[in-house]
Amino acid sequence: MLRALGYADIRLFHMNEGHSALATLALMEERLRATASIFRKGSRGRAPAMRFYDSHAVPAGYDRFPADLVSRVLGEERADNLNQLRVTNGSLNMTELALKFSGFVIGVSMRHGEVSRGMFPNHNIDAITNGVHATTWVSGAAGGVTRSNDSRMAQR
Repeated sequence: MLRALGYADIRLFHMNEGHSALATLALMEERLRATASIFRKGSRGRAPAMRFYDSHAVPAGYDRFPADLVSRVLGEERADNLNQLRVTNGSLNMTELALKFSGFVIGVSMRHGEVSRGMFPNHNIDAITNGVHATTWVSGAAGGVTRSNDSRMAQR
């Protein structure tokens, strides 16, 4: 869709959660068409322009789709390619797909990174603890921010 809208020179794609993992397939297919290559069994190619941001570390939060649904929706050829690339094992785990083909993966906290590395030990998962600017996000009653303070914050 981005290409059709005229965005031909995008250098970095950011995926938030596994929902967007099919973008990795589209980019690989685009690259393969450009080089007239085909998927090879056991290929370990990465898309260095892909970044994956995972904000939860619980199995129930990862989208999984049964192999027959993947074949019906994506087509037999893509389903076969996913099998050859060892991304499916009876089902397609969208997080696993994003992890496998991202050049960089990050979680939302140091603890999240530890848990995710335990869940996906074959992947390099970095982490950074998110922060909140308390003066901006805490209510006036709880954090002392009032309307009179808002104008000073806007000037900073």
